[in-house]
Amino acid sequence: MVRYAIAYSINDPVGKNVAEKLVERGGSISYCEIAVSCYNINGVKLAGFNEDTIYFDFLDEVPDKNSDFIIVVSKHQSTSNAKTLSVHHTGNISDALFGGKPKQLSYVNPAITKHVFKNYYKNTVELKEYNFTLEATHHGPTSLTKPILFIEIGSTEKEWNDIKAVNSLAQTLTDVINKDVSYDCVPSIGIGSTHYPKKFTEMELNDKYCFGHIISKYYADYLDFDLLNQCVEKSNPRIKVAIIEKKGIKSETRKKIESILKELDLEIIYV
Repeated sequence: MVRYAIAYSINDPVGKNVAEKLVERGGSISYCEIAVSCYNINGVKLAGFNEDTIYFDFLDEVPDKNSDFIIVVSKHQSTSNAKTLSVHHTGNISDALFGGKPKQLSYVNPAITKHVFKNYYKNTVELKEYNFTLEATHHGPTSLTKPILFIEIGSTEKEWNDIKAVNSLAQTLTDVINKDVSYDCVPSIGIGSTHYPKKFTEMELNDKYCFGHIISKYYADYLDFDLLNQCVEKSNPRIKVAIIEKKGIKSETRKKIESILKELDLEIIYV
C-alpha cells in the first residue's frame, strides 16, 4: 500500500472544510512538527500549516517523513470564476512567480495521480454544474523529493464552501488511502494543451494513459532539454510516451520539442 500524507493551509477554506469532514469521519488528534493542526486518519497524517500551499517546501519531512506520496488539498481560483474540480502537478516552466524555483518541476507518480483523479471523478459525477478537469503544471512547491499532487475545488467562496463538493473531496481522499493503486497504465506527459486540457482529461479517465506533467501551449516555447528531461526523470514510474496536441504548437517549436523527445527515447503520439 502507498503511504500517503495529506496537507492543507489553515487559511484555505477548502483545506479547512475537507479536513473537518475527514476528522468527523474518524480522525484522532496527533502531532506533526511545525503544523498548526495534526490528525491521524486511518494511519495517514493530515496536517494544517500556516503557510500558503504554494510555499509548502517542507513536506518531505512533515507531516510524515516516511510518506511515499503527498496530497495537498486546496482552493482553486481562476479569472473566469468557473465552477471547477481539478487535480494538477506542481512546477514552474519559466519564472517562479507563485512559489517554488524557476524552471523546476516537482516529482510525480502518474499511476497514483490517475488513481486519485478517477476516484475524484467517481465521487463528483453528480456535481454536473462543475467542470471536472486536469490542469497543466503550475506554481510551487517544486523542490520536494517526493511526488506531490494538488486536489482542488473552485473557483469562488461559494464553491469553496459547497458542502456537496467538500464531501465529495473528503470521500475521495478516504477512498484513495484505503485502496490499492493499479499501476497498469502508460506513464505519459502532455504538451500543447490549454491550461485545462480537455483531451488529456478524457484520456486520463478513459484510456490506458496516466499523465505526469502537462505543459500548456502557452509555455511550449520555454521547453528545452532540461525541462523535458525533468518531466521524464522526475516521474516514477518513468515516462514512456509524450502526447502532443499538434494544433496547439507552432511548427518550428514543435520540431524542436520532437527532437528532444526522440533524444529522450519517448514514443510521440499526436492528438
